[in-house]
Amino acid sequence: MDELITQWTTACGELVKPNPGHIADVVMTPEIGKPIARAYETGKHDPQDVLVRASYQQLIGELFCQYLFMTEFLDIQIDPYTGAGEPYEDSAAMRCDVTDHRHLYFLITTEDAFGSNHSDLTGHWMGQPTGIRVQGYDLLVNDIFRAVHDLFGHAIPGTSFSATGEERAWFCHSQMFSPLARSALTTETRGQNTWVNFGPHMLDDAGNVRGEENAGWLPPRDRPFADQKNMILHEDISGVRVYQDQTGTVQAVAQSAIHGRPEFA
Repeated sequence: MDELITQWTTACGELVKPNPGHIADVVMTPEIGKPIARAYETGKHDPQDVLVRASYQQLIGELFCQYLFMTEFLDIQIDPYTGAGEPYEDSAAMRCDVTDHRHLYFLITTEDAFGSNHSDLTGHWMGQPTGIRVQGYDLLVNDIFRAVHDLFGHAIPGTSFSATGEERAWFCHSQMFSPLARSALTTETRGQNTWVNFGPHMLDDAGNVRGEENAGWLPPRDRPFADQKNMILHEDISGVRVYQDQTGTVQAVAQSAIHGRPEFA
């Protein structure tokens, strides 16, 4: 991890080096996840909001840089996965493909796999075309994001696809982005994943998270995707305060703690 981040910072600059020793301290619990899932559930999709637009445009630019770093500097070949289900049985299988073959499948973006209500890609920042073609498939921004996040968030640091694994993937990968881009990244990762694992479909009538032994509990493979939303979550969730200064310029300031329980809920 250290060697990769050193290579990345040398190649692209202006990045914050994460401390891999902190990964074990990052966990996801219902106490942390439920307020974040609720914030995502109630948040408004507003792609043309000035703060949202600036954040997503910054994210897209940095994703392109990381994609080029991944495919050209690290020489990782990516291929679209068009089969049934997920490309890999688990994150360990994905990591083996990367380490043994320098290869990574990504799950292609379709309307069926872009939200629980078959979210329309039109007008969504992550649904924009990139002009990059791989194996006859025209990549969307979300395709690049999936490939890049699976590499830098999961395969390299060795995080799983569990609720805690997804939290750790967000924690690791977010530190490779500028604060402004990190705000949008948090929506696309921490926000969506907590909704999947702690959203209304996972709660009983009293608002408690169902356990595997409870009626109505859904295994991970049966949980719906989160509806796709371009929005900015509260700074207690993203660790970034995004605002317009007196000149109207969008600014983003990183906060000190980014993986604790949000206190606003």
